[in-house]
Amino acid sequence: MGRNNSRYRREQCREDAVARQQAYDKLSAQQRLDLIDARLGKGIGATRERARLALILQPTEDQIAKDDSGKKPPKKREARKRRNKKRGNR
Repeated sequence: MGRNNSRYRREQCREDAVARQQAYDKLSAQQRLDLIDARLGKGIGATRERARLALILQPTEDQIAKDDSGKKPPKKREARKRRNKKRGNR
């Protein structure tokens, strides 16, 4: 009788673990970091997981280039206006 209960308990634990993992997988990288901080404390433990999540959160070079390419340099007229305003000229 003990064998059947242990088999049932193991199966139940396995199902619970799968459910917990699926819930964790649905979280964003920042939410995962927040969850680790809440469980273990800020910056304590889970160093490999924290490093992996930090890499995910870092902007890539492509994203940085895309952000920079979208900005247009200010026109000379606008730059001159700002400069004159700082100097007190009008």
